[in-house]
This record gives sequence, structure tokens and C-alpha cells, in this order.
Amino acid sequence: MPEPDDIIAAARAAGVVGARDGMPTHVELGESAEIVIANGCECEPLVFSDKYLMAHHAPEIIAGLELAMTATGAQRGIVAYLNVDPQLDAMIRVEADKRTNIDVFHAPGFYPIDERHTLTYEATGRAPTHSDGAGVIVFNVETLLNLSNAVAGTPVTHRTVTITGEVADPKVMRMPLGANISDAIERAGGTTAKSFRVLLGGPVSGFLVDDMSTPITKTTAAILVLPTYHVQIQKRARSLAVMLLRARSACFQCRECTDHCTRYLVGLGIEPHKIMRAICYSLDSLNTSITSAIDCGECGVCDSFVCKMGISPRLICRQIKAHLQAMGWEKPPNGKSAGVRDDYVARHISIDELVERLRVRDYVAAADLHAILCADAGPSFQPQSITVPLLQHIGAPSLPAVAPGDPVEPDQMIGEIPEDKLGARVHAAIGGTVTGVGREVEIDNSAAGAAEDAGGAEAVRHNLPT
Repeated sequence: MPEPDDIIAAARAAGVVGARDGMPTHVELGESAEIVIANGCECEPLVFSDKYLMAHHAPEIIAGLELAMTATGAQRGIVAYLNVDPQLDAMIRVEADKRTNIDVFHAPGFYPIDERHTLTYEATGRAPTHSDGAGVIVFNVETLLNLSNAVAGTPVTHRTVTITGEVADPKVMRMPLGANISDAIERAGGTTAKSFRVLLGGPVSGFLVDDMSTPITKTTAAILVLPTYHVQIQKRARSLAVMLLRARSACFQCRECTDHCTRYLVGLGIEPHKIMRAICYSLDSLNTSITSAIDCGECGVCDSFVCKMGISPRLICRQIKAHLQAMGWEKPPNGKSAGVRDDYVARHISIDELVERLRVRDYVAAADLHAILCADAGPSFQPQSITVPLLQHIGAPSLPAVAPGDPVEPDQMIGEIPEDKLGARVHAAIGGTVTGVGREVEIDNSAAGAAEDAGGAEAVRHNLPT
């Protein structure tokens, strides 16, 4: 087993970040912990990426968990997941049983069990405080796979992505970072809707994107294609100005958003209904209700499931967090916790109830989970060009390490961490020539071949059948 400093250095060199939040993993590995949890509790409907990885890469994931335990000094590891498929369960158990200090936790099936504070409480019985995770660090299973690969010398150049909804062949694929949404949709057989829009992420937490050239990044877990008229598309099509107007005029303080907020339920100080009340005043007049938005995990329960008035506390909390960050506001240390609320269990949202409320039952039925998990990954997809963002993580954008006209090789570093800044390295998924450098690094490896495929890509971009 490598030494802790070597593990941290490998994570930094490889550009490993949290597969959900984008936190640079080398920073988290520098913290001390008693327990490390491998989070495979993917509970959002129509998202299967973590399940696929656990079914196909259990040895590497458990090895990554051991590496994280070594780096943080943890004496106990837990691999947590929903027991939804016999093959997945068998693969994880075989690997976990080889280690005396790693346990398996079959997580209960409610949303969002995969939220780190909720999972910490369910798996360990420890309620988080306002300032730490109760001696527990949670890593997504893809992050641990990437950590295992990093120690073996392989940087992060691909992301496991689920493509579902209005596509001919719903599937999970390993996509090169910098490949675009239209690439992924084409690989899933193209769209089956005449007019569609796309959510990056699942039907609860996903956000709307209209540009089909949007690149896949280290935090892109899913691409969900839905018809333009779908309720989850219509909800997200509302502007921030409309949301603020509704918050000021239509919110009647029913407090359902707070009563179902997963982070409120485990004892954190956020109360979304009070944020909606406080938003009626200027953001420059900060109070504890407004600054509590910093604890929002953006799980989407408040707007996708609860609010009947079409208000999105999540969107407003996101804007408040950006405002606080721009101001340089820092959360004051506070070791106290309200404790897990009395109605914590009563407020659990079942996955089946969530599927019905989201109106995605037909898509769930069409996506054969066992077939998706058992599918062969097939040949690695090699796009003819990629556009790799230099900001795919929490912190400062990476500094370009290449210039237009430079040749690059697969796995080559193309973005470096700025000195004395929080950040992560960026690497090239394909070889080729750098054709542009700005906020992204553009790499082309076959200009002639790209022209041949332009027709199909253009069809997807213009919502036409392929």
C-alpha cells in the first residue's frame, strides 16, 4: 500500500475530483477521518452510472476505498449501495469480504439517500454538525475508481454517463471528457422525440441545457432527453426573474420545502421557507436565513417534488451561494447541531412515489436495469474533436499548459492548478492538435473525418431525427 503522501500526490497529478460536486480529491484526502464511505447509493430515477461501475469495476472501487482510508487514517470503510441487482451485490460482496475492515451497507431506498449527510447518518448513526461530517468522509464510487487508476498512473480523462429518456437505446457509457452532448445522444441511438430538450443530470437534480455542443465534464453523471412539453422541462424553463417574482408573490409559507429538505432533516440550519421569505428583501441585507442557503445541497426535492406554487428554492439558493461567494463571505465555524429532526423518517420520499410525481414512469419502464448493468462497454468512443473546459471542479480554473498548434497525446496534462489556489489538473482524452485555448482547450485529431460525420451531429443539434 502506498504512503498517504504518495496517494494524495497521485490524486493531484491525475486530476481526480468528486464525481458529484467537483471538490479536488487531493484536498479531501488530506483531512483526517475515522470512517470512509464509498457512496454507490445512486437513487435518482433514470441514472445508472454508479450501479454500472460497481457491477463492472468492483475490485478497483474497493481498492480506491482502501487507498482513501490509508490517506485519511480511517480504520473503517463502508461501501454503501442500493441492493437492486444480484450481479452488482455479488461483485461488491466478493471484494468487500476480502477485507476485514470494510463493511457492506445496503442503503434504504428513499430519495436522496445518496446525499452525503443523510448517508453518513444512515450508515454510521452519526449526525453531522454544522462544520464537519462527524469524522466521516464520503467519496462517490467513480471518484474511488479514479483514485485507484491515479495511483496506477492513469489520469482522469473519461466520465461514466447515463443516457436515457427519449433515446432509442438507453445505456451507460464511458465518455471522453470534452465530448459533447450530441456525441452521447448519437451513441445512444439518437432521439425518439420530434422536439426535445436535455437535462444534465437526473429528473430531480438535473439542470436544463440548450446547447448540444455542451461538453461532458468530470461531474456529468447523466444526460436525460425529454420532450419539450414535459413538466420537468417546463419547470426549469422558468427564468430566475420569474422565480423571484413567484417567491415574493405566491409563497404562502407552507414550509413543506423545509419539512422535506434532507439537510434540514439531518440537523443543519437551512430552512428554505425562511429563505423564500427573506428573499423579498435585498440580498445586501444579509441575515442568517439568507446565508443558510450555503447549506443547500441542490437535491431538487423542494422544486421537483414539493412546491405546488412553481417556486424553486433550489435555484434561488444557488444564486444566493454565488452571491455570497462573490462577496467573499465565509461560513462562520459552528460545532453545534440541531440533531436529527423528529420527523426525519416520516419525511422520507420513496423512489416509487418520486417516479410518479416526476412523471417519468414510462421512461423507467423502458430502461431495463439488468440489461443496462450487464451490457458490454464495447469499443472506446474516440471523437474527432473535443472541447475540454479548464473549470470542471470547485476552485479556480486550471491554467492552460498548451497553446494553439501544439500536438498533444492521450492522457497529456493540458491544464495546471494555479499556484496557491484550490483546483485540479485537466488532461486530454484523445491525441491530436490544439486548435483553440481559452476557457476550454479544443483538440482536433481528424478534421477531414469530422466533416463526414457533420450531418448526423447537425441533425441532433437541430432536434431532427437521425
